[in-house]
Formats: sequence, structure tokens, C-alpha cells
Amino acid sequence: MSTDRLRTLFDETTGPDVLGPPGVDVDAVIGRERTARTRRRWLSAGGATLAVAALALALPGILGRPAAAPFGAPGSAAPATSSGSPAAPAPASSAPAGSGAPRSRQATADALTTALGTRIHELLPAATFAPVPFSSGDTPALRVIPSQADAFKAWADITDQEGASTLTVAIRPGTAPADRPCPTDVSQNGAVRWDCTWRTLADGSPVMEATLPASDGVVMYQVLVYRSGYWVSVSSANYDENSAPHGKNVPRPTPKRTTPAVDLGIAADLADRLSQAL
Repeated sequence: MSTDRLRTLFDETTGPDVLGPPGVDVDAVIGRERTARTRRRWLSAGGATLAVAALALALPGILGRPAAAPFGAPGSAAPATSSGSPAAPAPASSAPAGSGAPRSRQATADALTTALGTRIHELLPAATFAPVPFSSGDTPALRVIPSQADAFKAWADITDQEGASTLTVAIRPGTAPADRPCPTDVSQNGAVRWDCTWRTLADGSPVMEATLPASDGVVMYQVLVYRSGYWVSVSSANYDENSAPHGKNVPRPTPKRTTPAVDLGIAADLADRLSQAL
């Protein structure tokens, strides 16, 4: 749908004649969807899109992008936290330990939050983590939250002595594609194909590790672990969402460090830990 048509629909349904004084920034909404659409096109392979965070992280109706407090302060806005700050304890599960009852989705999200927060602070002890912008809600950095009926998501901007970068986690049901393709960034001219390798863990779980060929200094990593009927995606880029341009016809983000703080090794470690916490 064209930008003009989107603007016309907004004018017809949210204009002053319908809702009174304007309260919707049409250009901002269209710009956000354009950014989301670009990100959704990042990683498709063959006719089937690989289930990866770079694909899913910005679709508002499916996963969204949070803006809120850092890890350790759920439900309230706050500044970035140091990696040395203690994580807030996860809320109690709705199923008592040893009861045999299935975990609620919120209890699963809490277990994932603990696994992510604990491990990334061990791997990046000097880093601070801040929530990313661009969505509603009060989601802290590194807080894994349920999304729709079967997905989970988390984000954070990461700052250390080498600069700033960003991290995205996405989790959904799925199995590895039989042909083991590499993802394709179809948002760029020529549909740039990522460099990737596939390997198998000791328990038979497939793992994909991918790197987007550098363009304008932007470096992106992606790791997918398929286990127990889910895929866990951990992706990173060497810019931060808080300073990246958002909106219509914006340039590519400016790199803030040479490579992301979460490199392929760290991403693989995190994806493996998270898949075991499901």
C-alpha cells in the first residue's frame, strides 16, 4: 500500500471530523511501518522466510519493539543499568515447583529472562544495557516477554568501552528448513545473501550462524538454534537503536563500534542457553 493511500486512510479514520483534534502522528506511524517492513525483508531464503530476529523484531502486530526500563526494573522506565546491577527476581510461577503442571507463558518468559540476564552479564561484565525505543509499553532491556500466542521477544542496546551496539532475541515454534539455506537481505538492491554456516549440536539440534556482508560499515550477526520444536534467534548489529534514525526514507544507521558486542560466539552461547530454558 502506498504512503499516500496510508495517509488517506488515517485522515478518514482519525481526522478531526471523526476524533476531534489530531492525536496521531501519521508520518511517524507510516515511518515505523516502513522500518518494520524493511526489517521483515532482511532474512528470507528461497521461497520460505527464515525465522530470525532480524525478520521478526519490528513487526508491531507480531512482536513489536519495546521502549522502557532496563533489565531489573520491570514495569517502569529507568536509565540504562550497569552489568553489575543485580537482576530483579522473576515473579513466581503460576505452577508450583514439582507439581507437574505445565508452565504458563509468563512463567516461561520469566525463566528466559533469568537465563538471558544472568548469562549476558557473565559474558559482558563491563557493559550497560538500555531499552530500545520505537514502541509502546514498559518493557525493560533484556526482559523477555510473551508475544501473541506463541512467541517471545527481548531487546537491548549495549554500551561498553568500545562503543554501542544492539541485541535482539526472538523465539517462536518452528523447525529447521531441510535445505539449510542462508538468509537473504531482500531490502537491499540485489538481495544480498548472508554468509552462513550450519552445524549440529551434540543433542542433534541444528544451529545456523550468519553474518551480513558489511555495507556502509554496518555489521550484523545472527544465530539460530532449533530445539524442542522452537527456534531461538539471537541477532546483533554494531549500532544502537536509541540513536539510529527511524521514520520515512531514513539512511542506514551509523556504526558505533567496529563489530557488535554480541559476536557470533556470544550469540550462539545465548541462543543455546535460552533454548534450554524453554
